Amino acid sequence: NEIKFRANEKVARNQILVQMDDDVQRADLEAAKAQAALDQQSLDRALELQKKGVGSGVTVESASAAATTSAATVAKLQAVLDQKQLQAPFGGTMGIPKIDEGQYLAPGTIVATLQDLDTMRVDFTVPEQDLDRLKIGQTVRLGVDQASWPFTGKITGIDPKVDPATRLVSVRAEVANPEGRLSPGQFVQVRVELPQESDVIAVVQTAVVSSLYGDYVYLVVPETAMPSASAAGAQAAPTEGGEAAAAPVAKAAGLAAKQVFIKTGRHSEGRVEILSGVSAGDVIVTAGQNRLSNGAPVVIDNTVTLDQQAAAR
Repeated sequence: NEIKFRANEKVARNQILVQMDDDVQRADLEAAKAQAALDQQSLDRALELQKKGVGSGVTVESASAAATTSAATVAKLQAVLDQKQLQAPFGGTMGIPKIDEGQYLAPGTIVATLQDLDTMRVDFTVPEQDLDRLKIGQTVRLGVDQASWPFTGKITGIDPKVDPATRLVSVRAEVANPEGRLSPGQFVQVRVELPQESDVIAVVQTAVVSSLYGDYVYLVVPETAMPSASAAGAQAAPTEGGEAAAAPVAKAAGLAAKQVFIKTGRHSEGRVEILSGVSAGDVIVTAGQNRLSNGAPVVIDNTVTLDQQAAAR
């Protein structure tokens, strides 16, 4: 055999990759073509004689059968000859050859890998709880780490069956890769872009306290709305993203901590979605809840942030 490609060479569809020894098949094909041409001439003469009234129908039928058989033989031998060539089924980039010049190739022998790097398919899984949030054509972003997401693609397939062992759903996306920066088999991080949501209340995860009776937070409210309680100190923050601190006090300072039980939802990047219990604009305590009780007086101090306290510890 003769190898007609090199490793990492870009090939076109139907380009010949490997040419095997086909001398015998070519000789058989030429002989069959010659016989087919002779049989066709015999058929043409038989038809001409029949038109002149000197040829019989039996002669024409015999010549026609011979011509048909010869043509079928030519087609068969041509197919056998074509099998002596390995052609690229699609355009792409060739891998390292796994055969050598002159090697005998048995059916099923792997010659090389062929990859279409222009468009990559990405297979990943998502929890079954998110299945109803996925749809065909949804945008996905990919990256080798979570610091950057340079590649963009679309979801092309969603498995309708949930894996009973892992409770995960298989998803496939296609990603344009014109520069060849992604490689087949490479591990990447995938993020599915969901529609933007509004009016979602989310707080830092440290603001939520878990207990046997449920999850709760401490709101910072006017002291007049609460019964008197012992003084305590804590950090506090508004639910819309700003941070505030409640410093220890020795006497009432006009504000108090109010314990409110909440219902939580999704968790993402250190924040927790609050489904019920608090409203937009409420100020909540984000740290130091172990020193608080319901109705304890507090004072807000925004001069110290959570990041600064964490660094100090």
